[in-house]
Amino acid sequence: MDYGMLESFIFEKISKTHLPGLSLAIVENGELAYTKGFCFRDLEYGLRATPETLYGVGSQSLLRLYQ
Repeated sequence: MDYGMLESFIFEKISKTHLPGLSLAIVENGELAYTKGFCFRDLEYGLRATPETLYGVGSQSLLRLYQ
């Protein structure tokens, strides 16, 4: 699957909502198919988000499962 369109969509939404950043994982058929961090996990220190970034409980997080 080409994730370029997904990445463009995410960057567009980050720009419009002023979300500092996010981390994304996609699982297909029980296998990790895609991981990426977008923008920043910490604006004050300029730390980038990564697939391994752990976010605090107070952060705005959404979990959506697609089959």
